[in-house]
Amino acid sequence: IICADILEHLINPDSVLRDISKLLGKNGRVIISLPNIAFIQIRLELLFGRWKYKKYGIMDSTHLRFFSIKSGCSMVKKATLNIDKVIPYNQFGILKLLRVLIYLMPSLFAYQFIIISKKSGCV
Repeated sequence: IICADILEHLINPDSVLRDISKLLGKNGRVIISLPNIAFIQIRLELLFGRWKYKKYGIMDSTHLRFFSIKSGCSMVKKATLNIDKVIPYNQFGILKLLRVLIYLMPSLFAYQFIIISKKSGCV
């Protein structure tokens, strides 16, 4: 089941993930992508007192929830899913120059992250 950039638009993404996990087969996976509110650009804007919604991106005006890598993983674990892998990434050309920094400090330099998870108790 793929949740590609949707959970941040929901009032209660925790309960949606719990419901989704019930639909998984024995070897099923939930793949989740979330924008990273802790991205360096957002941190710098907050440092200077700016919180400005935009038409798209991390500060999309339709986002109801915001996630860091840590809070996204916490939500997944609360939904009784095990995390197989967390992949920080940047999909924009210029941000790909940050590739080394993403792996050194993913919470600061990843624009988004992917969480690959499975039901608790599955191998």
